[in-house]
Amino acid sequence: MKKKPLLILLSIAATCLCSSAAILSACGDGAPHEHNLGALIAEQPATCLSAGLREHYRCDGCGKYFDVDKAETTLEALQIPSSPEAHSLYASDDKCSLCGARLTAGLKYTEIRERGKVVGYSVGRGAAADSRVEIPALYEGLPVTAVDAGGFENYISLESVTIPAGIKQIGAKAFENCISLKTAALPQGLQKLGDSAFENCILLEYAALPYGTELVGNYAFRGCASLAAAEIYCKTMGDGAFYGCASLESAMLGGGCRAIGEYAFKNCAALENIAVPADVTKIGYGAFENCVSLESAVTEGGVIEICEYAFSGCAALKRVDVGDGITDIDTFAFAGCGKLESVDVGGGITKISNLAFMDCAALESVTIGDGIAEIGEYAFQDCAALKNATVPASAIPAVHKSSLRTVCISGGAIGGRAFGNCALLTSVVIGGGVTAIGVYAFENCASLESVIFENGEGWKVYDYPDMSSPAEADVADSAENARRLCGEWCGKYWKRV
Repeated sequence: MKKKPLLILLSIAATCLCSSAAILSACGDGAPHEHNLGALIAEQPATCLSAGLREHYRCDGCGKYFDVDKAETTLEALQIPSSPEAHSLYASDDKCSLCGARLTAGLKYTEIRERGKVVGYSVGRGAAADSRVEIPALYEGLPVTAVDAGGFENYISLESVTIPAGIKQIGAKAFENCISLKTAALPQGLQKLGDSAFENCILLEYAALPYGTELVGNYAFRGCASLAAAEIYCKTMGDGAFYGCASLESAMLGGGCRAIGEYAFKNCAALENIAVPADVTKIGYGAFENCVSLESAVTEGGVIEICEYAFSGCAALKRVDVGDGITDIDTFAFAGCGKLESVDVGGGITKISNLAFMDCAALESVTIGDGIAEIGEYAFQDCAALKNATVPASAIPAVHKSSLRTVCISGGAIGGRAFGNCALLTSVVIGGGVTAIGVYAFENCASLESVIFENGEGWKVYDYPDMSSPAEADVADSAENARRLCGEWCGKYWKRV
């Protein structure tokens, strides 16, 4: 005779309710006591007809419920709603033992053992031939918790798969090359999606990774050419997770993700916008490389490092907001972003590597914080449209100067010939943190009209190189400052003492 899971679950629920009433009566005076929680009570899966219970603790003394973190909760809060997809199957039948629904025949089930005891099952294709596969929540009365690695690989006639909420792991290559697969709803409670799990599922249109997913494996959705939208809640996103998803227009990254892997969205040619949540600290090598439709990339302040080629070749990118937390922008990170108009890298930046913004042909404005400790000499190579720069003196050598109109130097010592031959430069602000201006710093700046000193106290002008006979410099008149720095005092050394 077959087991009756429904009757068992109802019996358990009834016992819980009866016990609860008795305990409330016994503890009606609300007397404080130390809770004795005992062992963690395993999850009771929901079925197609009845609710389940999440794993929990229960006090032996007062009967109160506690969640896995040992915080007090209620029976109602622990309940898992019933699901029409959570069927129960026995080996001798292809119908749900609870509701009678016909299920996919021929699936292969493999025992999962702990300490020699069968605690559940994993599932694979076996001899199944249906175009629509429905995986049961229970098999032989035990939960189905995993999809086998390669379990449905190359199942070319598979069009849809229903995965119940009890599935916690989908193995590597589980659905790789299922070229007819259009629908695969990933369940709440999923913890791990293996490497290449849905790679080359070329007709798959939508992916939603539920909150609480620990890992999205390497190349999990690579080559899913029809994938148009993805909602991604995970702690770790593997390399190339959405590589080459050419139709992907929308990718919503939820909180909890700590890093975006290498090539994660490379060649996602339709992706237009990306918002990186605050939990992300690193954008990996080539993560958004050649996303040619990407127009804006905004972070919420958690990103510390943008790796090499992260946004290289994003030809439509106009706006980048990386927040004050960023410390390191690596080589070629934004190279070839031909429509990028402005860059503001915030006060926390310490390093911008060589060629980081090379060939950003439309770049007109750059703001770099005072904390910069290292900047590559060619960080802004061939940024010929650059007109406005707010930078510390240490960053001046890296700035493309042929088109500069206005400059604000926030701090440091301006080197000799720093802005020599900047024929279009009209206005300069010498910030309060600037300590010196080297000889010929503004030589042949024929258009320079105004030089404003934010701190006009203590400036002296020295003959160079003997540094003798300093003269007091009155810097109150911006026009006179411009004339002197380009004229009779151009070859002198300016210093604030």
